[in-house]
Amino acid sequence: MNTLVLIVMMLIAFNFLLKQTFWKMPLRIVTAICSAVFVGLMWSIAIEQSRNQIDIWLNNPALMRDTSVVLMIEIALQIAFCILTVKVNALNTPIKKITYSILYYFPGVLFFIVLFSALVFTLYSFPGESFQLVAWSFAGIVLVIMLLASGILKKILPDEDLRTELLFLTNLITIMAGIIVTVNGEVHIVGSDDLNWSALLFIILLSGIGATIGFVLKRNKLKKIDKNVKI
Repeated sequence: MNTLVLIVMMLIAFNFLLKQTFWKMPLRIVTAICSAVFVGLMWSIAIEQSRNQIDIWLNNPALMRDTSVVLMIEIALQIAFCILTVKVNALNTPIKKITYSILYYFPGVLFFIVLFSALVFTLYSFPGESFQLVAWSFAGIVLVIMLLASGILKKILPDEDLRTELLFLTNLITIMAGIIVTVNGEVHIVGSDDLNWSALLFIILLSGIGATIGFVLKRNKLKKIDKNVKI
């Protein structure tokens, strides 16, 4: 159960960072700073939580049901953004343009829940240290990682259409994993603290190989199209 929740959290974070690649650098910097400040200011609330409290939340049917609703709404908005991005040339009415602008600048809210959960884990990983110092140090790490990750993703995936397709697919995967975690508002998976690292690494490696192959094939196809246009 905990492993699946961790995977959903990682997907939410990846989707958030991938969405940043559609924005210009100043807006990405502002978003990273806001996220870091959020982490730094939440330390006083985070120290009131505990790992047991988080487990209680995960096994609370009502809370999981509410979380699944927020997850569905957020992913629906991101998928709508992907669809409108593909049809951006057809946005010929003010309503469509305003809708696209709202979806374009909507970063997502669940990422901040992920940051809060990571903050709680980090604070309790350094017993005896100043909570405030640990929180602001973690905030600095979040700031650097967000700026680097979004930049690296944009460098690896320079084609906007490819990033749109990837954002669409990862959101679909996220919603399927979220449904498994919160089926009918209840957790139906027997909890386990054991993590099969070899299987997880194999999945990550396999996903990386598939993404690389897809990227190369897409790039070669675009090059052929460019050659045909020039001819």
